[in-house]
Amino acid sequence: MSWQKNDTHVAFYCDMADCESEAIIDPTGTRAGMDAPERLSDFAVCFAAVTGLGWRSFKRRNADWQYFCPKCVVAAEAAQRKHNEQENERERIKARNAY
Repeated sequence: MSWQKNDTHVAFYCDMADCESEAIIDPTGTRAGMDAPERLSDFAVCFAAVTGLGWRSFKRRNADWQYFCPKCVVAAEAAQRKHNEQENERERIKARNAY
C-alpha cells in the first residue's frame, strides 16, 4: 500500500523496492489558508503537500498508483518511461496484426 490514512494524518510510502522513505502529512495543517477546504478530501490536500516536497506518482494501466520519494524519482521516471515505450510498442504490434 502506497499511502495510508488514519484519524490524524496521511502517510505516503515510497514504492521503490529497497526504499523505506515515508512522508507523514497532517491534513489540518496543510488546509490553512486554502479557499473552501471543505471541498477537498484529506488525501487531495496531503497529496498536494507531498508533491511540494518532491514526491511523484505514476499510474500504469490495470495497476494502482505508485508513489516515489525525491531520491527515487529519477529511477522511477526512467522505469515509467521504459514501461510506456514497451506498452506503446505492444499496442502498435496489436494494431498492425489486427489488419
